[in-house]
Amino acid sequence: MVFDLTTSLNNIKVDSVKYGLALILVYLVSGRFDEILRGALLEKQSLMILLFILIGFAAYQLLVVSFVNTSSLSGSVKMVANNFLKWGTMFIVAQLLSGGKLNDPQWLEYVAYVLAGFATYDILTSRLSDNASVAAMESNARNSVNDVIKFATMFVVARWLSSGAFNSEWAWQAGAFTVGVAAYDYLLHSLVAGINV
Repeated sequence: MVFDLTTSLNNIKVDSVKYGLALILVYLVSGRFDEILRGALLEKQSLMILLFILIGFAAYQLLVVSFVNTSSLSGSVKMVANNFLKWGTMFIVAQLLSGGKLNDPQWLEYVAYVLAGFATYDILTSRLSDNASVAAMESNARNSVNDVIKFATMFVVARWLSSGAFNSEWAWQAGAFTVGVAAYDYLLHSLVAGINV
C-alpha cells in the first residue's frame, strides 16, 4: 500500500469539518448556547477534547489507512473492519492524549458499545439504504441518508447495551450529532471536498 499524503490530508480535512460540526451541534443542544456566546466554547477543556478527537481521526487517516490494507475484505466484514479501525483509532488516541488509561473498564465498555453499534449498522441496518429510492438520490443526499441510518443505529445500540435511559437529553444529543453529520453530507461535503490541501 502506497502512502498518499495529499489524500490523507484531504480526508483529515473532511473528517475535521464533518465531526467538528456534529460535536458543536451536540454542544449547542446540551443547553450550552449561552456559553458559546460568551466564548466558553474556546475554553481549554472543551477545545482540548475536540482537538483530541480530531487528532484521533487524523492518526487514523495518516497511519492506519496508509498501512492497514482492508482491500482483501468485502461486504459487511470490510465495513466492520473499517469502522473498527477508524473509530477505535480515534478513541485510543483521544484517550491517551487526555491522560486516560487504555485499561479503564468504563472507557473500554463505552468503546465496545459504540463499536457494537457501528457493527450493527454494517451488518444489518445499512441494508435499509439498499433500495431504489435511496439509490436514485444524488450522492450528497444518499450519503446523508446513509449517515442518518448509521449514527442512529450506533446511538440506539450503544445506549441499549449500556442500559442507559432513552431520555430527552440523550435523544437531543444523539439527534444533534446525527443531524450535524447529515447536514455536512448534504450541504457542505461538495464545498469542503473541493478545497484541496
